[in-house]
Amino acid sequence: MAENRSEPRSEHRALLAVDMAGSSAPDRNDRAMARARDALFGALESAFDRSAVPWRECEVEDQGDGCVVRVPARFPKAALVHPLLGTLSDLLHEHNEFASASTRVRVRAVLHAGELAVDGRGMTGRTQVVVARLLDCAALRAALADAPSAAVALAVSERFYEDVVEQGGLGIRPDDFWFAEVGGAGSLAVAWLTVVGERGRGARRRRDGSGRDAGVGAGRDAGVGAGRDVGTGPRSRTGIGAGPVERRPTGGFTFNGATTFHGDAVGGDKHVWTDEQGRNR
Repeated sequence: MAENRSEPRSEHRALLAVDMAGSSAPDRNDRAMARARDALFGALESAFDRSAVPWRECEVEDQGDGCVVRVPARFPKAALVHPLLGTLSDLLHEHNEFASASTRVRVRAVLHAGELAVDGRGMTGRTQVVVARLLDCAALRAALADAPSAAVALAVSERFYEDVVEQGGLGIRPDDFWFAEVGGAGSLAVAWLTVVGERGRGARRRRDGSGRDAGVGAGRDAGVGAGRDVGTGPRSRTGIGAGPVERRPTGGFTFNGATTFHGDAVGGDKHVWTDEQGRNR
């Protein structure tokens, strides 16, 4: 007899995912990992509560060396950028000042928002797959590695950038973000990156072309979270939120990787820039 199951319902959530850097470092044994994890979760809880987004009202999925926090739609998404991430960065800096090398905490973080399918087993959907792809992308890993004094490197989806970051507001500076493209599974997604607490890094990367993740523009048709495949025809290349972006020299590279998240395969990065004629490379 077929089991009677109700159809999943759709609910909107903002998602903050964090992942600790260096979880597999040789000097980070189980005891050190537990201490670092305790510091991370303590800082997250305090940062949420201080930002008027109560931790106890969010759904937290423990990932061992990080977590995914699902925030109910009634809370403003802008608060997740400011003051929450700045507060998290400050709290982690306070911890790291007196922590041993093996228990210091530096994290990659991702913000995205969208619909999730809710059933008796929990939540799932494309929104979570996008978050996983951005959290594991090489561009975000490089952003944190290139800022050794920072505690938090952040990637936001194109949708979150347009809906929240690009609108500005108290403590939110679109010019602090720079652009990267994240590819995998036959599609191309857009991420906007920043290092929390390091103002001007995004603007400098766009201005001098030194950032290997800086693109020619947002490529709005890439559609993070919209589930659209990238076509083969010409694509618009205009900057979002920070004015025109200088063209990169001819050339490029592709990072190919793979990971899984809730059983879904997600891919690595593809960074694209253009030549002098505006052709994709």
